[in-house]
Amino acid sequence: MHRNLTPAVVGALLSLSLAGHARAQGSDATAQVAPRGTSAVAGRVTSSGAPLAGAHIVGRERVSGVERSATSGADGRFMLADLPEGEYALSVRAIGYRERGLSVALTGGRTETVDVTLERTPVMLEATVTTATRTASSLSEIPGAVTVVDREAVRTQGATAAGLGEALAKTVPGLGGATGTQSTYAQPLRGRSISVLIDGVPLSTTRSVSRDLATIDPAAIERIEVLRGASAIYGDGGTGGVINIITRPPGDGPLRLTTDARTTTAMGAGAVGQGTSGRLAQTAAGRRRGFDFQVGGSLEQTGGFFDAEGDRIPPDPYGQGGLADTRTWSGFGKFGVRGGAQRLQLSLNHYDAEQNTRWATVPSRDTTGKARTRSGLELETPQGSLHTVGSLDYSHDEAPLPLPVLRGSRVHAQLFHRDFVTRFGPSLRMLKRPSTGTTTAQPYVYQSYLDTWKTGGRLEVTSRLLDGVRASVTWGGDASRERTFQGISIFDKPAYDSSQGLRFVKTDDWTWVPPMRTRSLAAFAQLEAHPISRVTVRGGVRHERDRVDVDDFTTIEEVSVAGGSLSFAPTVYNAGAVLAAGRGVELFANFSQGFSLGDIGLVLRQAPAGFVLGSKTTRAQEVDQYEAGMRGLWSRVQTTASVFRSTSELGSQVDGNLKVVRAPERIRGVETTLDIQPASLVDVGGTFTWSEGEFLDPKDSRWKSLNGFRISPAKATAYVAARPLSRLTTRFQMVHSGNRDAAFLDRISNGGRRVHEYTTFDLLGTLGVRSGGTLTVGVENLLNRQYFTTVSQLMTTNTDASRAAARGRVLSVGYRVEY
Repeated sequence: MHRNLTPAVVGALLSLSLAGHARAQGSDATAQVAPRGTSAVAGRVTSSGAPLAGAHIVGRERVSGVERSATSGADGRFMLADLPEGEYALSVRAIGYRERGLSVALTGGRTETVDVTLERTPVMLEATVTTATRTASSLSEIPGAVTVVDREAVRTQGATAAGLGEALAKTVPGLGGATGTQSTYAQPLRGRSISVLIDGVPLSTTRSVSRDLATIDPAAIERIEVLRGASAIYGDGGTGGVINIITRPPGDGPLRLTTDARTTTAMGAGAVGQGTSGRLAQTAAGRRRGFDFQVGGSLEQTGGFFDAEGDRIPPDPYGQGGLADTRTWSGFGKFGVRGGAQRLQLSLNHYDAEQNTRWATVPSRDTTGKARTRSGLELETPQGSLHTVGSLDYSHDEAPLPLPVLRGSRVHAQLFHRDFVTRFGPSLRMLKRPSTGTTTAQPYVYQSYLDTWKTGGRLEVTSRLLDGVRASVTWGGDASRERTFQGISIFDKPAYDSSQGLRFVKTDDWTWVPPMRTRSLAAFAQLEAHPISRVTVRGGVRHERDRVDVDDFTTIEEVSVAGGSLSFAPTVYNAGAVLAAGRGVELFANFSQGFSLGDIGLVLRQAPAGFVLGSKTTRAQEVDQYEAGMRGLWSRVQTTASVFRSTSELGSQVDGNLKVVRAPERIRGVETTLDIQPASLVDVGGTFTWSEGEFLDPKDSRWKSLNGFRISPAKATAYVAARPLSRLTTRFQMVHSGNRDAAFLDRISNGGRRVHEYTTFDLLGTLGVRSGGTLTVGVENLLNRQYFTTVSQLMTTNTDASRAAARGRVLSVGYRVEY
């Protein structure tokens, strides 16, 4: 949203890239030489003869405990540098591969070369995650459904996907289908809202606009942890689950640079070569003695989107924020200092996206066609988002706490600040404003925007309790302050009419949602124990106190509303267990609760005369979830399955008049995954998701189906991945979204249309080239099928202006090199 900064970013990216290439001229001759006076371990990680990227290598000196770590690059190579002499134990791990352990003796400033081959195995559940418990835990010890999308998967899916939401829709069971926009509206998780975090920093606000996944560039992402199901472990908002975006860690050796370039273009009928997009990303990472860092930036310009019939898709297809014709630049950095068992780390992420387009949607009253575009848009305040988040983290692996029972605990503390501004596209709205001298509603042209910031801190302490049952407790607290405001810009109606809806001249600014000031304070504790060798038991509690203050305000329909305060004090619990039943089978069950303050801003902006703050519409929502499942881990087959049921006494949804409806709700569902390795170079698998839900309609006290924005159709995914050559990897994948008419049959007014099925196929491939880089080619919607996403079908009312077709065939070609 700040175009004047773009040239500086481009210059910085190009300078860093050119400097890196100049440095790389002699890199082959020096890459394996240890710094003077120290020793090093260097080598290459492979599997089935192919280089394995993303493997984690840790070397620990057996006597002194000195430890170094590294991650293998795209060519499988790694280096552990700056090592004193000694005997080192090396461990090499990667998700989906059996861990290897080795011993290496280092003497006299020499570099020892160690090449490691990893064998594929179902030990992927030995990977550690933090989202489910707020401390490092093995996936196999979590009594619930967790999906981890690693950096390679983010990169592979991102080659063709339109946004992070689409990439996750193709990989995460339980998550609704992609919307093709900035928004996750109509992309629920288990039928409820999602709490999105970046490195544990919550992005939720008291006026949700569902753009939390459009706040970070994929180049900054190390992995994404998705906790499927209600959770309050991070506080408000996770009634459907938690998506924690973990950014890339600092470097663990000599300076490493990565340059990533990609271009994308339409390949559908009549649109070949149109809508070309370009992207350049540059990162640098390294470590010297106790200081380490990771910095990067990216610049991307997306072109127009075209459907399978070759027609341009409206840049803002549903009024929720489009991705086409958008210039995006981002920067991120992570800087850390370690001294013994202590570490201090500063993390920054900035994301700026602005849509500059001359295309607009053609007004229409036809419900059988599709949304079309016309040229000539003049909008002085284009839509886009500006997002900045920063955090300062301190950790101590063996903190000297005063109580003897707490000594040796691991402490993690974080301070954070988040600032977010986002602007929507213009729209038309009928308003009754007595000051105009008429009692009938008049048309107004407006454009809304949200401005919010949040500052806070988190504390987590993990303490060992009873060695006999391997018990530990993670306890701590959270505190935050937030200010959120939503306004609207008013445009000149005669200028709009004379241009037939193409020219927007700003005349005024109004308050839509008054400033809401929120303060939160919480305490929590999570217990883990292993009472017998095959059983893991977990349980926890969280108590939170929230207060929202609102001053007196006047709505856009000139209704005076008295301000006041809202107070919430939820106490929520979770409990679960995992049983290693033997023969590769794990069984789990859990009960968990989540809560949400609800979309208070949406209620306030619609406040009628006589509205009282603190009424039923502004009360918090609490969700109870019950879940049971299994994990099967065998040599060539891995599978998971879970069933769940969630209920809430005071659910929340929006009706056909855009009013918030608070009523009891119940949702149930099934999720499964299957992965098979029929041969050493072939993987096949897929996922299946089904859910259904109802609410108790307060109008007639009957249970009726929840609308399609809440309950997604059944979804199935499948893939075949093969490595026909040592440097070549291919992946053919499918996504199928089913039919749903339950809400239609119950005559639900908002989101109640019939949803029809669609199926898409993608083809992805990567090739390691002799220069050391990786060539990536992807084709999305391989068969160029014309279809409409779920949200597109649901948004259609008496006009097809929101019935936008999805993208047709898209070709993406990229090249990435590490040096």
